[in-house]
Amino acid sequence: MMDAIAPAEDVTFDFRTLSARDRYKLMIGTVVPRPIALVTTVDPQGRINAAPFSFFNCLSADPPILALGVENHPDMSFKDTALNIRLTEVLPSISCRMRSPRRCISARCRSPPDATNCGRRV
Repeated sequence: MMDAIAPAEDVTFDFRTLSARDRYKLMIGTVVPRPIALVTTVDPQGRINAAPFSFFNCLSADPPILALGVENHPDMSFKDTALNIRLTEVLPSISCRMRSPRRCISARCRSPPDATNCGRRV
């Protein structure tokens, strides 16, 4: 017969007392493994932007709703992904396979808005 295992004590977190960074780490550690979405957007001038996101999920199939968490820059200006989505109201998204996460991560490079980060300059 197996020995009885004492139940673990409940662990609680008071988000009011945690730093923004600690809240972020706690939230992203809640869903494991986290899939990576390579989100591609196009700005009104036709320039392509690609960026990896692990803060995304499917909320509904009917109607189709995809939730994507896009943070702002430290100065609170929109990142290219968010700005492009707001201006064009279009969001194509591609999930990376587990064997290609490096390709998604390599899309994280910072580039000026007038340059595409999908392999070619405009």
